[in-house]
Amino acid sequence: MKRFQNPILKKSAAVFGAVLLSGCAGMQLDNARMVEPKGSDFSTSLYKEYMALSELEFLEGDYGDSDAFALRAISAANNNPTTPEEISARNLPPANQGELATARRELVEALAATATEKASVNAAQAQAAFECWMQEQEENFQ
Repeated sequence: MKRFQNPILKKSAAVFGAVLLSGCAGMQLDNARMVEPKGSDFSTSLYKEYMALSELEFLEGDYGDSDAFALRAISAANNNPTTPEEISARNLPPANQGELATARRELVEALAATATEKASVNAAQAQAAFECWMQEQEENFQ
């Protein structure tokens, strides 16, 4: 097969493939915008927080993280809020992993206690802020 022997055709095929694949990224934000949040105050507050993060990441051109936050927003909107993201879910600098692990443990404990009922808005803000912190640490240039 000599179909892609020509270097210009090879580059064109590579660029076309990249454009085609990138077209799939960033689609979840629109899906999340169409969801009507229902459920607990914590779930609806978490939906709003994740939507804000998704919007910001989309504006930065970080469509992968925008999609991840949008999917978490959809889950929260359906009254099925996710737990704070696991440390292992991100490629974090080793120097930051201990601090983030401690913060996650404390957050999970607070959420499991009474934070989601007694301070639902603050609990949602804390969870979203933690995940934003992890996402920024993964980028490792802020």
